[in-house]
Amino acid sequence: MNVSPSLLLQWEGTDTLSFSILQIRNEVLFRDLHFFEGIQNILDGLVNV
Repeated sequence: MNVSPSLLLQWEGTDTLSFSILQIRNEVLFRDLHFFEGIQNILDGLVNV
């Protein structure tokens, strides 16, 4: 799940607050994504044992 450059370009010129909120939300989404991937890897490891 990648944020496309075009999506970021759409936010250029808008107020800084809106961009900051978008950036924070994306960081949270990426962090959660890595967290769930980590759990999935652990579960896969348990199944394979």
